[in-house]
Amino acid sequence: MVNRNLRSAISPGRFRAAPQTVFQVDTQGSDVSAAPTVINGFVFFGDWTGFLYKVDAITGAVAWKKNVTELVWPGGVGATNKLVTRTAVTDAGNGNLIIGTQVQSQGLPGNPTGNQGYVVSLKASDCTAVWKTLVDPSPYAVVTASPSVYQGAVYVGVSSMEELVDGFGVEECCSFRGSVVRLALDTGVKVWQFYTAPNVPGWSGNAVWGSAPAIDEARGWVYVATGNQYSAPKSVLECLANSANNEQKFACVNQVENNWFNSILAIDMNTGVLAWGRRVSFFDVWTTTCIPFVSTVTDCPFVESPDYDFGQAPLYFPGTQCGSETKDILVAGQKSGWGYGINAATGAILWKTYTGVGSTSGGMQWGSASDGVRTVFYQNANFAFKDVTLTNPAPGSPAIASGGFGTAVDICTGAIKWQAAIPITPTTKSAAAGPPVYIRELGANGNEYVVYPTLSDEGKLVAFNARTGEHYTTLIAGPGASVSGPAVVNGYLYVGVGYSRFGFGAKAVKHGLTAFRL
Repeated sequence: MVNRNLRSAISPGRFRAAPQTVFQVDTQGSDVSAAPTVINGFVFFGDWTGFLYKVDAITGAVAWKKNVTELVWPGGVGATNKLVTRTAVTDAGNGNLIIGTQVQSQGLPGNPTGNQGYVVSLKASDCTAVWKTLVDPSPYAVVTASPSVYQGAVYVGVSSMEELVDGFGVEECCSFRGSVVRLALDTGVKVWQFYTAPNVPGWSGNAVWGSAPAIDEARGWVYVATGNQYSAPKSVLECLANSANNEQKFACVNQVENNWFNSILAIDMNTGVLAWGRRVSFFDVWTTTCIPFVSTVTDCPFVESPDYDFGQAPLYFPGTQCGSETKDILVAGQKSGWGYGINAATGAILWKTYTGVGSTSGGMQWGSASDGVRTVFYQNANFAFKDVTLTNPAPGSPAIASGGFGTAVDICTGAIKWQAAIPITPTTKSAAAGPPVYIRELGANGNEYVVYPTLSDEGKLVAFNARTGEHYTTLIAGPGASVSGPAVVNGYLYVGVGYSRFGFGAKAVKHGLTAFRL
């Protein structure tokens, strides 16, 4: 199995303007924010109450529903410490599933009991556990990036909630170091672990928390992207405060090796050794203490830090024909609103494109989509709700977006092909906070669409013509907001319903998964 993270699908029939709702799965009002996965005629997904589901892809009949806490911690550890899976379920290709876990409460504002950052292998037939591996002993470590499976190995990023609990004064921040882990597919044994932050007192952060790592078969590399620093030594913070420009600030945080914050990395799959790394930010030492209306303490490491993680792994496009040249290109979007094209062989930046305003919540995160040929489709949540003047506004779109919007970018050049505002009243409800999916109708003349989930109370999914950006139709998956990346298989679209984390979005009222017949 090879994951290139492209989020593209082919529909065997026409994508009708009014798709039929086929079924909805009752999760008793529990939110489903991870992308569903379809394997051998069944849909697999987790909810925020801590259950993992297997349902028939045609009828929605529940084959099994299992408690994640009981799978990992037999006997449980109490109602306040439920484990959930926020990752998309990964097909191991051997009859098993792979998931990552975290504590439901996310330790806010209290300290979770026990470890929470596990990768777990389960039998798809009955959900019995095959193995479980604690990938980081930190009590705040979590696995939110979906695993990738390739040639008998599991590759996954490791993140943490330390930067969040720091804002509540729970403990002195911070000690967690982000990482990428390779596990043996059959046993879960850890083969290697590459840390993205230096093993030096005072340095922490650089989590790997977005979408699944991308695999480069030819080079034997795995590609990931990282987030912001949580902390730096006092001398470094003083250096930042006394610096006159970005170049000087970059020199402050560059005093130590292997400080891969806000970076794209290529790692050798066999050895776990870094092939190359590319940082795109001058500095970014940030925790929730930097948000006055959230934090109960005032101890921001460096107030100028923007919290501009890469909240998604890069998409990989090998053998892309760019004029007379053939290029291997990585494409990634950042919470800053900047998109990047990277030479996969060297890490050199081929292009960078500003799609629109960034913020601590995006900008781009959780994943992008692609036609697999020449176009990548970004979502920009625009959680800052600033007026953004669109480049090449799509037919029917306003020239200025005050809420979320989509962007189509040429993979070779970074040129913006079109931008389109989400056609919902521009408040938090219009934020396009989840990964889109590209859909092409089967046949030489098949139409192409890109579908964006939104934080609207109704769970609206907005479909645009992928070639022009013109609005095509809007699907209603709710009630309940959606940040779940839609999955499209055999002419059906499956999407999670409900998102109410951190005060965003709207909670699911009853059902947590909706299936449409396109």
